Amino acid sequence: MTKLRYLIIFCFLCFAPCHSLEVKAAALVGNVTISNQDVRDYQEILGMLGGKTATSYKAALQEMIDLELYNQYAQKVGIRFSQQKYDAAINRLKSLGVKETSLTELFRDCLKKQVLFAEVVEQVIKPRIQISQEDLLNMKRSLLRNKNTVKLTKIDADGSSRKDLGWMKLDELAPEIKKTISKLPVGKISDPIEGSRFLVADKENELILDLDYKGEISEKSKVVGFYKSMFFRKLSDLAPGERKKLFLSTGSIEIKKNNLILLIHLDMSDLHSRLVELIYPAKLEKEIKKFSADLHENIRVVKY
Repeated sequence: MTKLRYLIIFCFLCFAPCHSLEVKAAALVGNVTISNQDVRDYQEILGMLGGKTATSYKAALQEMIDLELYNQYAQKVGIRFSQQKYDAAINRLKSLGVKETSLTELFRDCLKKQVLFAEVVEQVIKPRIQISQEDLLNMKRSLLRNKNTVKLTKIDADGSSRKDLGWMKLDELAPEIKKTISKLPVGKISDPIEGSRFLVADKENELILDLDYKGEISEKSKVVGFYKSMFFRKLSDLAPGERKKLFLSTGSIEIKKNNLILLIHLDMSDLHSRLVELIYPAKLEKEIKKFSADLHENIRVVKY
């Protein structure tokens, strides 16, 4: 009887389904399966790389799906894998303290796909990005609305004395002062704050104020166009209306002061490059999302 019981237990252990060892699929991308365990391991990898917040299972799975989509696209169109960039990425990780033992097969595989993703972005997506004159003008208008720098005058609570503080960044002000000043219109004086009141003489975006302009001077009695000297200054020196007019212009503007005519203009090439730097990241992100959506349409993806 005892032998029979042992035989039954042995048969059960040998032939019973091993549910604990079963690998469950999380998603199918083309003909490539991503398992639940792969996703959990990838979450650990992302955590090890210093994410401020833990990446959710759903987000990690979506990232793995996207990497596989780009991997299959790159193989289809013949984009070559750069071993040099991969090795550089490995060395970079090691310099940041990632140990060799942490570089698992899944880690290396995902890193290779990241390298291919970067190649697709560089070779296929970036060339599609176009920045129009309308984009440049919209960014200019946005910068004019984004008033993160203020020109302040500090006034004693009893109004006995004033002190011009000049241009200051809002983020450099004390929290209570910043809160009040950011809502205060130009030309208005605040209620007492820490024993003083503040007059907002002007507001502007820091980038605009930092731009240089050059000008030429002509006497009003002379024919306009015969300028006798040249000067260089910053936009912060101009009155708000003149500054806005020059910033939004695509050429030169004339300003009449006393018996002089000033012809001034910005270095448009410098301004253009600065605007492109501000516009480009959002354009690139939008183009990547669009490209990813197209890949989802053309390569079969099934989530389980």
